[in-house]
Amino acid sequence: GLSARLDASVHLKREDLLPSFSFKLRGAYNLLSQLPGGAPSSGSSRHLRVKSASLTASALEGRRRVLGEEHKDTLASMSNMGIILDDMKDYEGALGYYQQALRVQEKVLGKTHPETLDTIMNMAITYGDGLGDRVKEEEMYRQALDGRERSLGKEHEGTKNCARNLALMLREQGRQDDLQKLLTAYPSIEEDEDWDSETGSIEGRPDTPPT
Repeated sequence: GLSARLDASVHLKREDLLPSFSFKLRGAYNLLSQLPGGAPSSGSSRHLRVKSASLTASALEGRRRVLGEEHKDTLASMSNMGIILDDMKDYEGALGYYQQALRVQEKVLGKTHPETLDTIMNMAITYGDGLGDRVKEEEMYRQALDGRERSLGKEHEGTKNCARNLALMLREQGRQDDLQKLLTAYPSIEEDEDWDSETGSIEGRPDTPPT
């Protein structure tokens, strides 16, 4: 269960039984992310992370029961659980929630919907940065890039960011032929001021609405 996964006692609140009928996550995760210098490494950081995971899990359980698995708010909670668990370095747990969200998004929204592609991007980052699975990382990036090219176009910033992440992965692996093909298709990557330096890094996860 979630308590064992987080090594903490997690209690889920049945908010769907309350008169207020509220499923609000009051910014715990967003607050953590916005702290000066990022999230602290002290015990308080873990407390906030566990609390955030507990609140999001509670919201997800209530939304599944009352709104249904295919509702946009339920899907947002699934994605947020993935992000929180990834941040806590529970990469397998994060992928589990991303995969749940992706299965429903592909069915309800379609395979090239921006939110579906955001989930695939999140999975690529978790596979690569978290699990070190470069094969799956590339597979996810290419799937997301293909979808964004078809739905958003090559000039959209979201498409360019995805191409840049893939390019950074290829450069890190020394795959010059594959990298050159991508740079030819996306010349804007080399125009990035960080591209020729060692500071170039994978773009962050797509924005996810707070739950």
